[in-house]
Amino acid sequence: TEMDKIRIYFSNESTKNNLSGILQNSFTKIMEDGKIDMNDAAHFMSLVYDIVTMFNNHTTDNDNQTNISSDSIMVFLYFIIIIYE
Repeated sequence: TEMDKIRIYFSNESTKNNLSGILQNSFTKIMEDGKIDMNDAAHFMSLVYDIVTMFNNHTTDNDNQTNISSDSIMVFLYFIIIIYE
């Protein structure tokens, strides 16, 4: 299943480091003013863009045909946001 693909992808140490950097950077920017509000919409969009780009680069760099649907990526992002709330 696609969630298994995501799990395998994130078992790689460099992937964990890349994701950690993206999350730290994004949530630092989101929480700069001490609250989450509509002013943070651009930061959330950057978070989504950076993670989707990371998935795309992995597929391109490894010349494989493993595709993960946008629905699965959005579910993944949903859980990340829930964890950090």
